[in-house]
Amino acid sequence: RLEILKKLYDICKEIVRQRYQHNYDNIDDNTKERKISSDSGASIVTMKQKRNVIVYLNSLALQLRYHQDDMKAKGDGKNNGHGDSDSDEDENALYLTCQEAAYHTLSTFHAIRSTSTSASASTTNDRSSTNMNIQMDHDRVQSAAMALLALSAKHESVRERNMHEADVYGLDLPIKVMQSSLQVLGSIKRDNDNAKVLVDEDVLGEGETAETIAAELQRKCCLYLGALADSANANSVPSTTNSTVSLSTVIAQEDGLEAILNAMGWFRYHSHVINWALWAVFHICYDHIPNQCLFVRLDGIQKVCMVMDNIVNDWNKAKTKATCSEALNDNRDDENDALALAAMRDEAKEVARHGIAILFDLLRYDEKKGDHYNSDNKIYNSDAHAYTARKDFMHVRRIALNAGMHATVKNAMMAFDDNTEIMMMGQQMLIATGYDGDIPKFEGKLVPR
Repeated sequence: RLEILKKLYDICKEIVRQRYQHNYDNIDDNTKERKISSDSGASIVTMKQKRNVIVYLNSLALQLRYHQDDMKAKGDGKNNGHGDSDSDEDENALYLTCQEAAYHTLSTFHAIRSTSTSASASTTNDRSSTNMNIQMDHDRVQSAAMALLALSAKHESVRERNMHEADVYGLDLPIKVMQSSLQVLGSIKRDNDNAKVLVDEDVLGEGETAETIAAELQRKCCLYLGALADSANANSVPSTTNSTVSLSTVIAQEDGLEAILNAMGWFRYHSHVINWALWAVFHICYDHIPNQCLFVRLDGIQKVCMVMDNIVNDWNKAKTKATCSEALNDNRDDENDALALAAMRDEAKEVARHGIAILFDLLRYDEKKGDHYNSDNKIYNSDAHAYTARKDFMHVRRIALNAGMHATVKNAMMAFDDNTEIMMMGQQMLIATGYDGDIPKFEGKLVPR
């Protein structure tokens, strides 16, 4: 493990040296400004270096996965990092090593991405094509680093380091990686509208495109942020004494919630991205009034309704098409089509379930919270150590109704009327918000087999 980390450090150190050399070589002696060349950023990192970094990160992830499987097999899957035994120390060292390797990789390649982006201001064909290939390579490396972070996110030692060593292991870096990837992808798309961007087919795997590679990075970033927020103590009830800042609050303060919503807007038809983005939003906002207010201000309700409609409608169209093919006795690739259709249904159902859970938690009124409001109708925010404005439930409900919540929820209920959670939460939301149409009935079993 330490040998892998040392090799990774050596590669990153060499990449940093190459980046400084590249910047020095591209400075005009007369103007002292950086030159703009068609290969700007392309020669900073070699293909061998990128592949070696991915191999080392995947190797650490594999070790971590084996360790987690062993812990589950022994009946102790908590991995809380507390204890005096040697095994606990080894476990802490493993998780912290993985976090260190991932952060060092993200820091190195994020700096290179910034260099490449700033050096390519013009939009010629050659430069756009170069940026596209650089974007795909960097997204692959950073995806491997984010996957490693997601695996280690729930360990107590890792989370403590995120909070207490934020200058090195702060959440701002992973969130900046999300934001910069979308920014570069957007600029390349604008270039592609005006000029033909050529993609090097050798760097693409089977079924891969630049968009799917970027989507995978966004998915893993959402998975990581959601895993950080998903814990028993992440969103505890506010208290006026001995309060601590939760990771959910830090994520929102570092624009993580906004980054997730931006990813949802960009990849609004990618069900695997939407699924984990909604999952992350739910955990970041669950029982957290300030984050819920921020979510509403960022047009989160409208975006959740939009992506739910997109994914559920895609599933309905695929189901209708499959039914028509079956009626026409079109038996080509029946088994593969059935598996693909089942996977699509499961993904769409999870999107609907997570989306309805977000809306349900946002719209419900919890009477237990009443003790935390003062006479000025404000709630104590333990993270800010002050009273902040309470959530206006009627205003939030009006926004939800204007966003088309009734149609979105009913559409999801009709598509998945055998899912207990979707149907129960959907029925309560429709009734509580004054829906006067026919409410779908639950068609499944209350106790699944």
